Amino acid sequence: MIVSTFFKRATLVAAIGLSGLVAGAQTFSQGGLIYKISKTNVVVQKAGTKVTVGEAGPTAYEGEITVPETVDYNGKTYKVSDIASAFKATNVTKVVVKAQLAELKRG
Repeated sequence: MIVSTFFKRATLVAAIGLSGLVAGAQTFSQGGLIYKISKTNVVVQKAGTKVTVGEAGPTAYEGEITVPETVDYNGKTYKVSDIASAFKATNVTKVVVKAQLAELKRG
């Protein structure tokens, strides 16, 4: 009985811990871009990044890309805070950024 209770509690703690990890690292595709949730913001990811929730995203970025200021996902509005190196080594000809990014890395 004691062993059974221990395993039930350990399983519950593990499930709660894993659900927190998954929620904090969610990636999703919307409007032709892939985003990763980072607390209350989202960061644009490289094309081909594995999407953890929903449909797969683009495998390549090409042409003109418009990065929105915010993205609505799962009932929440997230501010686009960073594009990191999402468009490095791509066939992107122009990037229009409508957001006030927290960080714009070179590359």
